[in-house]
Amino acid sequence: RSRIRNFKFFLDNLNQSKYRTDFDLRGNCNYSFPVILKKASFNDWKKLSSTLKNKKIEYRKGNAGGGNQLRQPYLKNFRKKYNLKNFKEVDHIHFFSCYIGNYPSLNTKKIKKICSILNSINYER
Repeated sequence: RSRIRNFKFFLDNLNQSKYRTDFDLRGNCNYSFPVILKKASFNDWKKLSSTLKNKKIEYRKGNAGGGNQLRQPYLKNFRKKYNLKNFKEVDHIHFFSCYIGNYPSLNTKKIKKICSILNSINYER
């Protein structure tokens, strides 16, 4: 229950003009907080990742499963069959997202601080 409560609190405090927050929460029990930039921008990704590093917030790039699986080395032979441009949504997740651990012991004060840090980042317009 705490992970569900934490995730809802995280989404409620994350700036929806900068990040995707429109997740279907039915039946969810997220082990992480997905941070997905709304805008596809490598400069914005650099700002996000450097801010997380500077603030010592541990994260993993992409999302669970390693992002776009067609970009993973074990599927390099399949890339010849598929045009990667046809996978825009999963590529957006691959290049412009990360996730932060959602630990059952994480309290709302820390979640609010993480959201405050994320929300304070000034991205390109």
